[in-house]
Amino acid sequence: MCADMCSCVQVTLGVGGVVVVASDPWLKWLGPLQGVGFGIAALAATGNQGAFESADFLILDPAGLNVAMFLGLHLAFGLGVSGFYWLASRNLPPAEDREQVGYLVVTGLGGIGLLLVVALFTIPSFCGCEADYGFLAIMLTMVASTAIAHISTFLDSIPSWVSRAATITGYASLTALLTIGLTRQIAQIQTIL
Repeated sequence: MCADMCSCVQVTLGVGGVVVVASDPWLKWLGPLQGVGFGIAALAATGNQGAFESADFLILDPAGLNVAMFLGLHLAFGLGVSGFYWLASRNLPPAEDREQVGYLVVTGLGGIGLLLVVALFTIPSFCGCEADYGFLAIMLTMVASTAIAHISTFLDSIPSWVSRAATITGYASLTALLTIGLTRQIAQIQTIL
């Protein structure tokens, strides 16, 4: 469980960044509400961290207001990332012939976030929570599905059945993430209220 509110926010931002990128193709159908979807997915991804088991929620009154502000933090994160993503996609030059070094650097930095997510879900001393390999498998499946979906848009050598399978596993892993994570969060909130 998160030791305090500050560590919960750090977990949310770290995991949330990976979740936003991994869920992007699977939440496009939300259109202008995609930022809300990002926030909800980030909240679900932190479901195993026991954020609402923090002592902060037990000692600060009113508990309902604290829970609402914490939920609002996730929605603000999703909307902020969505807004930044929209601005960056309108102002960055397109990658031509996949030769722009900047895009490779950004992709490499994303790998660092992915390693942090793996550590978060597998090393109990890293986050002060129990290891959750099932949740990690869901997140890695979503990341792999997204990578395959993006790669198949510019590589003709990827068979069409692979991209269709990636689409199915992408939606399935997002659904599993939302179902399991939000169920855990709701159970934690009910113990506070």
